[in-house]
Amino acid sequence: MAGEVIVFTGALSIPRTEAATRAAQLGCEVRESVSAKTTMLVVGQQDLEKLGGYTKRSKQRKAEALVRQGATISILSEADFMRFAESRDVV
Repeated sequence: MAGEVIVFTGALSIPRTEAATRAAQLGCEVRESVSAKTTMLVVGQQDLEKLGGYTKRSKQRKAEALVRQGATISILSEADFMRFAESRDVV
């Protein structure tokens, strides 16, 4: 994951600072918002009551729009990210 530019969205099962630390240990640059430089979006739980009628958070919608425009952004669940981190002994 070295060189990835990662953004977290949604409610995570661990504090966001801890998730960011794990990502940094894997060699990722952690950012707060999605941009054309983002290469990975990790999606936590979505609270439908907080989505204003949408089914996805704005960060995910923006990432998907960038993908439609040709960007390469991997969108994965928090569980997938955590399994990958654990497989690299980053816990």
